[in-house]
Amino acid sequence: MASDDAPWTNTPGEDAEGAVKVGAAVDAYLIVARVLRAHGVAGELACDIVTEFPERFQRTKRLFLSPPDDRGRAEPKAGVTPQPMAVKRARVAPHRGHDEVILDLDGIPDRDAAEKLRGWFVQVPRSEAWRLPRGRYYWDQIVGLRVVTTEGEEIGTVAEILETGANDVYVVKGDGPERLIPAIKQVVKKIAPEQGEMVVELLPGM
Repeated sequence: MASDDAPWTNTPGEDAEGAVKVGAAVDAYLIVARVLRAHGVAGELACDIVTEFPERFQRTKRLFLSPPDDRGRAEPKAGVTPQPMAVKRARVAPHRGHDEVILDLDGIPDRDAAEKLRGWFVQVPRSEAWRLPRGRYYWDQIVGLRVVTTEGEEIGTVAEILETGANDVYVVKGDGPERLIPAIKQVVKKIAPEQGEMVVELLPGM
């Protein structure tokens, strides 16, 4: 059983995914991978795995690709509709000490076409997200929640989520100063996306 100060478990994208980063949901899509480079000469893509469920690639028949933000932010370019591509084959393979997913997608005929997709994001519709265990949430379920204290005082909304190692930190912005709320059960008493609300018990100094 988790202790009172055990962290809430948050999943950036799908699935796994500071601030708004590679795992975050964009519109109605979740990021599950990011293209690193061309693989071979037949148009395959070697991709960094973002999802916590890499087995999903063996079962997914269609993926969506989006170009990266042109301002250097680690997210898809705003206003661009993700391009659907049928999955011909997908396999997870080790590369320099960590796993990558090699994707063979319909419509990418050769290495030159694959190279043009470096840095692009691989996404799935939010409706196809894998169900998380109880007590775990996707980042897009948390960002935007209204934050109230156990005494009923509204202190703002969750503007972003920071990864710090031991636990995530919710950045809450409201009328007063910005607050940093650690995602531990000693502080965060309730997360209710269906109600649009997070209930916290502020510790001294918060």
